[in-house]
Amino acid sequence: MVLYDKIPLKNGLILELWDDSREGALGFWTVIAIARCKIEVKDEYFKEFGSPLDWYSPFVKKVGHYLVYQQRKQRRMIPLKEKKNVFETMIERLKRHIIPYISKESFPKNFVLEKFRQTFLRSPDLLS
Repeated sequence: MVLYDKIPLKNGLILELWDDSREGALGFWTVIAIARCKIEVKDEYFKEFGSPLDWYSPFVKKVGHYLVYQQRKQRRMIPLKEKKNVFETMIERLKRHIIPYISKESFPKNFVLEKFRQTFLRSPDLLS
């Protein structure tokens, strides 16, 4: 994977754009564009569940101090002469659709809490 660009967002996150394209059979390419953003898990996000540390600590123990938001776009059987243009078009579409969503001030908290709900609240036995 090759880092293509880093974009700082107004909420403090950094959007990374990656090229994970691969050459396939007969000289055709699978063009892969990845948008990725690392999000810190903060104890303040857990206040709505009572004592933040009651939930924060077991969650961080299970998933770590950071989560990753990722979107991936892929197109197959692209000739080499079209690869650059196809990749750049994919990146522009990703940026156009993702940046308004993940740059919202509430996105990091909402993303962390959704992962928390998926991890613990849907499977409470995981708290043990």
